[in-house]
Amino acid sequence: MSVNWLEYFADLTKARQLDEVRRLSRLKLSKRLRFAELHVGFTLRQVRGEYEQLSFVRVPLAAEGGYEADDSHSEIAGLPPGDSERGALVGDLIAECVEEIHLAIVE
Repeated sequence: MSVNWLEYFADLTKARQLDEVRRLSRLKLSKRLRFAELHVGFTLRQVRGEYEQLSFVRVPLAAEGGYEADDSHSEIAGLPPGDSERGALVGDLIAECVEEIHLAIVE
């Protein structure tokens, strides 16, 4: 699962960090899309009680296809198949860790 590391933009305010994620996103953003904010350490503690394989890994994206490089890009690795019972459980546990929801497009 593709995610971004907000603290990569440590010298910016939260609002500007989110602006950078939006600017660098390779997703087609829409008014209906939202970004969920997680605290990595808390999420790992909550999920690893049920599923040890979960990890957060920084995976910077190189510039390509008209997109800028994105050094804040990361991934949630080790997820079980989404259509499995374990996948549903891990998805629910991660959802319970969401600290804040942010608009993908700010007007």
